[in-house]
Amino acid sequence: MKIGYEGEKIYKITPEYEEIKVAATEYNVPFQEIYSVVQLEARKMLEPVAN
Repeated sequence: MKIGYEGEKIYKITPEYEEIKVAATEYNVPFQEIYSVVQLEARKMLEPVAN
């Protein structure tokens, strides 16, 4: 997971491509669907820490 900060605010969360690709293949789920869910969940978990 790559996380971009500006000051104390998160401006970008990017899941690792290879990990998402493996999960998408393993579970036969579209790449973008997994990517979006991981990104959203990571933001939910990290926002209280960053704010």
